Amino acid sequence: MIAQLAEELAAQMGAPVLWRGKVPCLMAPDWYDDGPQDLCNRFVFLQKDSSFRKSLKSITPNALIAALTKAFDPLALNALTLPLILELDELEERPELILPLLPFIESCQELSDNVWLRAARLAHQAGASGFAQRVLRSRAVPYLLKLHKQQQGLDSEAITLLIKLAPSAALQMLRRTRQRGVQSDHDETDPTRRESLAQAHEALGRPLRAKRLRENAKNGQYIL
Repeated sequence: MIAQLAEELAAQMGAPVLWRGKVPCLMAPDWYDDGPQDLCNRFVFLQKDSSFRKSLKSITPNALIAALTKAFDPLALNALTLPLILELDELEERPELILPLLPFIESCQELSDNVWLRAARLAHQAGASGFAQRVLRSRAVPYLLKLHKQQQGLDSEAITLLIKLAPSAALQMLRRTRQRGVQSDHDETDPTRRESLAQAHEALGRPLRAKRLRENAKNGQYIL
């Protein structure tokens, strides 16, 4: 019944029924997005154990775009369909499959922050560190600032990737999100944040600073 209602409403609105998309906030100052569901089974080929999903285990990266274009026809590879592809487990198992998708991803500026960060992580695993670095510098810092403002926390996976590929940006982020009263790296009392600071300094070629941060944390000393 819900599927029928969705199809009828979409027909009246002249809009397609899709599995996932970015929905702008129209009224409330903020909201939690559980994510849309494919109630109408429009993308059956993306369901687990489908023949298409099985083909991804052996398909060559050069053949991926043609296969996706055929599967999604008449929809293009864009901000509506790319997130569906990037969240597939098969890309986790074979991150090299993201390489032919990178030009399409870079042309879709309206992708959500989570999708950009996932793309950056997969690209890094596939050896496309240049793409990952560009994404992290332009997307990760604003995303982490917004997340900290909303939830007073940080995305540990995003911070870890930022430390690996853009340690100066990671250090800047950790400093901009300090708790009130924390004036320097060595004042930091949160063990997770302190370790992230140490890793960022290591990545920037400052092993002595990293060592002092870890030693002081072990001894319970936070101010030098």
